[in-house]
Amino acid sequence: RVRLRPRANGTDAHDMFLAGRAARVEAVLTDVDGSRHVAVVLDDDPGADLHEWYGRHYHFSPDELSPLPHDHEASP
Repeated sequence: RVRLRPRANGTDAHDMFLAGRAARVEAVLTDVDGSRHVAVVLDDDPGADLHEWYGRHYHFSPDELSPLPHDHEASP
């Protein structure tokens, strides 16, 4: 589990609305140029189970995520 901390510049404009939200890591992906991206599903998204089933994830770089303790609740 992670807390989303998107960069202020050089990122998707939609990401600013996700700042501070808790998410579950679903996959770590490597791009063709060797860059790593982390696929996450939001904890408080009512459609999270459908997004997970369809493979629809938000993608962040590892430096935009902060690990959460295992006992952390889903609230921000």
